[in-house]
Amino acid sequence: MIGTLAVRDDLRPEAAEGVARLHADGYQVAMLTGDNERTAAALAAQAGITDVALMGEDLRHLPHTLTHARRARSIMLQNVGLSLAPIAILIPLAAPRRARAGRGRAGP
Repeated sequence: MIGTLAVRDDLRPEAAEGVARLHADGYQVAMLTGDNERTAAALAAQAGITDVALMGEDLRHLPHTLTHARRARSIMLQNVGLSLAPIAILIPLAAPRRARAGRGRAGP
């Protein structure tokens, strides 16, 4: 062999800070990647991520991926619920005000 060429993606400059903020807020961060194990481990270490799932051709990682997908779905549903809750509370509170405003007028 005359030489070796390796290419890898670099992390975005703000990646480590974003991961640190997510950890500080109590989130578990995982990295799903198709890179080789050594590259994945190096990028994960730079970003502060300890949970790495290599996707490549190895289907043994699929259950791990599905577990993360279920967790992500659960979090998204919680976020939607929390976003809709204030709306569900505020709409009924706004309705009686319109009804009361119309009562004070004299009839035709």
